[in-house]
Amino acid sequence: MKKKAARVISILLILVMSCTAFSFAHSGRTDSSGGHRDNKNVSGLGYYHYHCGGHPAHLHPNGVCPYSGSSNQKKPVKKYSRISKPTLSLKSVGANYIKVSWSKRSKAVRYNLYRSTSKYGSYKKIASTTKTYYNDKTVKNKTGYYYKVKAIAKASKYNSYYSTVKYGKINFNGKITLSKNNFDLRPDETAIVYVSTSGTSDDIIAYYNDDYIEIEWGDEDENGRLPLYIYSYASASEAGRKIKITLKFENHQRLYKKTLTVQLADYAAEDNAA
Repeated sequence: MKKKAARVISILLILVMSCTAFSFAHSGRTDSSGGHRDNKNVSGLGYYHYHCGGHPAHLHPNGVCPYSGSSNQKKPVKKYSRISKPTLSLKSVGANYIKVSWSKRSKAVRYNLYRSTSKYGSYKKIASTTKTYYNDKTVKNKTGYYYKVKAIAKASKYNSYYSTVKYGKINFNGKITLSKNNFDLRPDETAIVYVSTSGTSDDIIAYYNDDYIEIEWGDEDENGRLPLYIYSYASASEAGRKIKITLKFENHQRLYKKTLTVQLADYAAEDNAA
């Protein structure tokens, strides 16, 4: 009797399970998205649901399968935007230096400026500033330079990309010509060197650092030359001493210079100063 009762209970359980499964079964194929149409809403979930991984019919709230597990879900990526790259411009100021300017970026805390003598060569940072311009007074005359700038943010991931590269060059054509570049000068003697200029209207400045001579400019002659008078205070014992006089243009002193060499002689030296 006990065996017979056990068999009856088993049969009843199988029937109940079969009926339950049958009540949720419905026809139709799973599509490429893993979804399934249920036009008669047999599942009670609406006309469309999923059967991912053999799991019971279910929905995908916000496009996420509740059975996929946290390890398989794609974590949202936080998007961020870089500062837009500045617009660069160059200007030669008085044929003396290059003024580099760029557009302001509201989220930038500073700007890094880079320079190279080759467009595709190695660039060196020459300035880091909060201003939107930089006066490059280290450029050499008639040498071309390439510039680019980057806007720097509080966090480096927001830094802008480099600006478009710009090219600039100083073309100063001033020139100094001397009637003689070197000569001997005896004690208590005065020599005259005629100085002429071209390519600029700048005044000339003469520099020297020696107590044995004194120099003075004269008035311009009919040929447009300036006489430079050089007088020696040296004694015969200073013979052989060389003195350098450097001539520069007042507004372009960094870009051009001319050197005049005076050698002190004794009384017996041949007169070469005239």
